[in-house]
Amino acid sequence: MIHLISGVRLGLWLLVGVVLGSGCGPSAAECVARRVHAGVLSPSCPPGLEVPHPSEPLLDRQRFAPEVRHRLESVIRSFGRPDLPRDQRPVALFVLEHAAWEDDPGVVLFQSMTARLAFQFGPEFWSAIPEALLRDELSEAVEILSADPPESSPPERAPSDSNSGANAITRPGPVSIPAPGLDPEERHALAHETFSGGMWRLHERLRRRDGPARACAWRAELLAGLLDGDLIALAEEAFAAPVQFDWGGRSGRAPASSSGPRAEIRHLISTLQRFGFDVWLISGLNQRGVEVAGAHVGLPADRCIGTRNQRDAAGRQTAELAPPATCEGKRAAVKQYVGRAPLIVVAGAAEDLTLLETARELPLAVDSGDAALLKIARDRGWMVHHPSPSREPLGPVRSNLEDE
Repeated sequence: MIHLISGVRLGLWLLVGVVLGSGCGPSAAECVARRVHAGVLSPSCPPGLEVPHPSEPLLDRQRFAPEVRHRLESVIRSFGRPDLPRDQRPVALFVLEHAAWEDDPGVVLFQSMTARLAFQFGPEFWSAIPEALLRDELSEAVEILSADPPESSPPERAPSDSNSGANAITRPGPVSIPAPGLDPEERHALAHETFSGGMWRLHERLRRRDGPARACAWRAELLAGLLDGDLIALAEEAFAAPVQFDWGGRSGRAPASSSGPRAEIRHLISTLQRFGFDVWLISGLNQRGVEVAGAHVGLPADRCIGTRNQRDAAGRQTAELAPPATCEGKRAAVKQYVGRAPLIVVAGAAEDLTLLETARELPLAVDSGDAALLKIARDRGWMVHHPSPSREPLGPVRSNLEDE
């Protein structure tokens, strides 16, 4: 009797599919049958979206461990709703830094702008440098670098382990830029090293003393004076061609980052979109930078959440951040911009723990080397994704950002 009822039920849904088949593409009956098998009773399948068949693999077996892949596929099959408008579908939320991307694009952008001297050196920039002595040193370096450099001067200076004579450079610590005996090319290179090394040491002091959220906010404050178009171009340049530079000599060197989206996360985002999830990306990076990064993982600008600087009358960024600042207020930002609790949250750092805790069905920790997060995930029985080292190549994506 149960089998008879189930057969009649399926037959009725197939009949409904024939009648309402215009929203299901070329095979309405198959679409409805697959939705019934998947446990979703609505027969509507908007064009371009799919309903997974129970035996159909959704994720690449080579990119995810079996237990992680099976859990993700189970959630996709159980909760995907391609029949609903996008703003009513279940939410999947990805943190950009260390989860959707291999590293922290905010740090990559900061390093790139520092090495390329791409800041607007107005009053707000210098007010963001908290140490007077370092401020004087950095401003002197900027003054030298703002002049026309010698034709043969390289953009960067490789570190040297041995220096001798009157022109010797002592590391670590401040360097006297007007060192006697330096030719113009050496003086320019030394000023470049002084500025880049000083900015990085300050960043690291803030991060260690006040925490990653403060360092993140400081990076956003340094964007004062820039227009949206400037930020888009700078982010694209930084992500496509990370700089190589000695960030402070033998002590405190920061290797140049090679930022890029994780291939398997890009694949997961695409699959979630196809099967009826509303996918969002969040980061402490400036809003325009998040939009550039989001385009590389297939997300539109209106599904990207980043730190928003207040604007002046000319539309330029100021050093004041609009609440909620996503460096430390990601949870509040999700409530404000998404308005629904996420079903899935994917994050790769312990500072995003409170965000992972909002996942209604699946908190997924990405192993980015954060031992604290991995311990918490193990203690709470959360799934952990151990990514492969592969990354997606970056291509031009400005077309969907320039005209906003």
